[in-house]
Amino acid sequence: MTISEAADLRPREAVMLLAALVSRRAEERGIRILVVKGLVLEQLGLRARRNYADVDVIVEPAHAEDLVEAMGDVGWRPRTHYWVFDLLEQHSTTLMNDEWPVDLDVHRFFPGFLGEPEDVFEELWSHRQSFTLGNHSATGTDRAASAAIAGLHALRGMYTDRQKTEYSHLVDLLRADDELGHGVVELAGRTGSLETLRPMLEECDLLRGVPVNDSDALRAWKRRIAHRSRTGQWLTYLGSLPLRQRPAELGKIIWPPADLYVQEHPELAGSVKGLVAARVKRLAYGFKGLLTVRRSRRTL
Repeated sequence: MTISEAADLRPREAVMLLAALVSRRAEERGIRILVVKGLVLEQLGLRARRNYADVDVIVEPAHAEDLVEAMGDVGWRPRTHYWVFDLLEQHSTTLMNDEWPVDLDVHRFFPGFLGEPEDVFEELWSHRQSFTLGNHSATGTDRAASAAIAGLHALRGMYTDRQKTEYSHLVDLLRADDELGHGVVELAGRTGSLETLRPMLEECDLLRGVPVNDSDALRAWKRRIAHRSRTGQWLTYLGSLPLRQRPAELGKIIWPPADLYVQEHPELAGSVKGLVAARVKRLAYGFKGLLTVRRSRRTL
């Protein structure tokens, strides 16, 4: 099967082919990557079968741009960078190809692992195993590492029914498999994710007697997951700025200039009334997020 035939593939077939393609391109360049989530979770029995819109890989941080370049040589380009993502979503780059029905997410680090990205990658790399996706081979994370990644992903979005269902499935598996549970705890201790995974691990009675280890990074994580809006991330971003820069940035966050707002909402370009109404709605939603974050301050 040639690359040009990818557009005729169903998404499930396309993610298998894309996982093989990115794995081959990385190997040719001497770049270490791990295929994560998606089909890997299915093969490990950590997630029920479903379709996917993308392939996720974690790349050794020093070579993230090299992988983006390698994929660029075969027609994959970064999606347009919006100002919001440039400021708040620096953990990954999404690549797309007009001939393919799925995207590729290249992760420099995975949210929730609070250790140094290089150290986290080395630990995850020590938990690698080979997979056959369709008729193609790829290197991904083993059961313990994949369960940790799936747990972090679920905890980041517990306001959707699907995430709640997948989280409950993980909890059931961890309760039933002592080896898996202890493997996740050991990996979490080495990757700075004991605290971010604590809700799941405590629910499985796997952190008995382990005291809470607070940190700025943990508080930022808790702000991030407190509400579906980006309010928590904006609060962390503002706190990272020098005091003299905060008023101007706060104004831009509260009421984004039209040219920035239409990056995410191009359908509103040229509509003054539409832009005003959308930003008012956004502001109200963000305020709800702020109230939720404030209510959860006792955990921050």
